[in-house]
Amino acid sequence: MSVSFGNPKTAWYGKTRLTKAINHGGFGVSTSLDIGKVQAAAVQTCQEFPVKKARLVRFPMKPMMMTRKGVEVIAYGMVNTNKKTGKEYVGSSSWQLALGSGADGYDYRIILAYAQLHSGKIDEVGELEYFLNELERNLQHQDPRASIKLVDQL
Repeated sequence: MSVSFGNPKTAWYGKTRLTKAINHGGFGVSTSLDIGKVQAAAVQTCQEFPVKKARLVRFPMKPMMMTRKGVEVIAYGMVNTNKKTGKEYVGSSSWQLALGSGADGYDYRIILAYAQLHSGKIDEVGELEYFLNELERNLQHQDPRASIKLVDQL
């Protein structure tokens, strides 16, 4: 497990290094895989991620690959179904991850394209940490040296 936010319950509600890093930095991805394989691992992670029942809401929560404003992102939140097409979508996301080119010695970077994490919902922080570690595990199946690290500023 490379990505660890420590104990976010004690540090999440203020403007700490953790808050700044997640909302203004991102995650560096070191791997020899090309962008297509990294995206395929992200899709696989979305499919394997367990569906959680949102509290007090009848919709389940899970990550899905989506296109938002022309950018492909992994959106995590409550899953709705379009009544006309029957296609699932994340209507209200807790976080969205976008994959981009690397910086500071990393091959790729993952940034939070959108997040409500500053709301103080600790379970969402835990879900993000779990998802990134599962993505890293899926990358390591193809490239054993692949890793994802929290980066302060990208």
